[in-house]
Amino acid sequence: MERSVYEGSDGQNYTEREMWRRLESAEWTVRCWDDSTGREWVITSEEELLALTPIDPDETRA
Repeated sequence: MERSVYEGSDGQNYTEREMWRRLESAEWTVRCWDDSTGREWVITSEEELLALTPIDPDETRA
């Protein structure tokens, strides 16, 4: 079971596992994060800024 799901500013949802895979493969690069909210910002391989906001996994779209 995934611990966290994030909603991206691109309208997609990402699991914590997907995020780590993209970071470890250098598809994404961490730009900054906010410890108090859990929000993260990454730069994609297309050099676009992507904001990621933690959401309740039970509220994700099917």
